[in-house]
Amino acid sequence: WQVILCDYVIPGFGGMEALKIYKEKKIDIPFIIITGNINDQLAVEAMHEGAHDYLMKDNLDRLAPVIKRELLEFNIRERASKAERNLVLSENKFKNYINHAPDAIFVTDSKGLISEVNRTACIMTGRTHLELLETQIFDLYAPKNKNIVAQQLRTTLETGKYSGETQYLKKDTTVGWWHIDAVKMTSNKMLLFFNDITERKQAERLEKAVYDISEAAHSTGSLKELYFTVHNIVKSVMPSESFFIALYNKDLNIVTFPYNTDERGRKPVQRERGKGLTEYVLLSGKTFFGTQIEINKLIDRNEVEQFGDSAKVWLGVPLKINNVAIGVMAVQHYTNPNIYSNKDIKIMEYVSSQVAIAIERKRSEIRIKEEKDRAKLYLDIAVVMLIALDRNGKIIL
Repeated sequence: WQVILCDYVIPGFGGMEALKIYKEKKIDIPFIIITGNINDQLAVEAMHEGAHDYLMKDNLDRLAPVIKRELLEFNIRERASKAERNLVLSENKFKNYINHAPDAIFVTDSKGLISEVNRTACIMTGRTHLELLETQIFDLYAPKNKNIVAQQLRTTLETGKYSGETQYLKKDTTVGWWHIDAVKMTSNKMLLFFNDITERKQAERLEKAVYDISEAAHSTGSLKELYFTVHNIVKSVMPSESFFIALYNKDLNIVTFPYNTDERGRKPVQRERGKGLTEYVLLSGKTFFGTQIEINKLIDRNEVEQFGDSAKVWLGVPLKINNVAIGVMAVQHYTNPNIYSNKDIKIMEYVSSQVAIAIERKRSEIRIKEEKDRAKLYLDIAVVMLIALDRNGKIIL
């Protein structure tokens, strides 16, 4: 139907009753009342209830112009409504694209207040949509990096764009890396795209760690210095406040702990090879990663014995040379059983072979030096004079 013409008074059913049904059905077409007798008050009431116009039966010359006018206005409303529906569809489609974008997307003002985010931003930061809208962009960074973020925003406002890499802080306080591309939208609005590059950065740090361990084997002057350097390198890629290196002397059947640092000040002592977690890793030649629950199961099965304070989580990897375990490198934590993940296992396993090579190389250097010193001592206390010459007769020893 294109238009409704309705008498105001019909026995048993009138214009106001029809208008009520019209409103309930939410029909948007012209509703025109035609009546023989209606006062101004009733006309105003009818118009207030949704009628578009009213005509007196003794003045029907207006009927055609009124219908023409109302149909024209209806067409205008229909076009506007269609445009609005298309706009909503377009906005929803755009929001759908944004929400499925692989990058985290933020809209902030010049003070860093977040006004819009997409779903990836929530996933990446571990925060809900509402939590992010109540947050400043600065709060997504470690305190030491907040000045860097302020500079990034200033650069974006001044030059219209910014690109760079920065560490960010997830809700669970773990640290990640993201690449930032920022563009200026208005004088006070910026659009920020964040691409998580944590895995790439982790791989780069691991490669650097392995290289640094290899370098340390050549540059450090003693085994003690090497162990200290190795610990600092491991600490740069994972939590390792409680860390130790244990070595096994097969000839003496003893386990020594040449390097140890512990949150509780615990100092493991040299012992005959027993049934500790360290020996468990030595004998199996495999990584062990477990919480106190898994450790207790091993204790109940009499496979290991408890040495020292019990840790909430323990991670140890064998140090192997030619597929033979010469020692163990381990980390542990006394309060947080969830501090380590599969990622940390891979890190420990990845660097362990280089650590074993570095230790063995340094021990070989020390043995060679000791043999040289011993040979020199024998020569110095010999009862005969020894002189070595080169081909030209020059004394070289």
